[in-house]
Amino acid sequence: VKVEDRWRVRVAKVEGPASEGGLKVGDVILAIDQTEIFTPAELKSFIIEAAQPNQTVLLHVLRNSTEFHMTIVLGELASG
Repeated sequence: VKVEDRWRVRVAKVEGPASEGGLKVGDVILAIDQTEIFTPAELKSFIIEAAQPNQTVLLHVLRNSTEFHMTIVLGELASG
């Protein structure tokens, strides 16, 4: 989805810790722990390379034209 002339990652599916943390389908992830996220590849890279299971991260989210922050605890990556 385009936000302020830049592409961002819109959440298409929510389950596990993300759901428990309050993330919803349609939310747009703007940043994780102050690292801006523009593509699904950047999101995946952050989770795989910079984060650990059970780590608490701060998400900067856009929902229905409102920006806010939420914290979630990361779970284990699904295999496959």
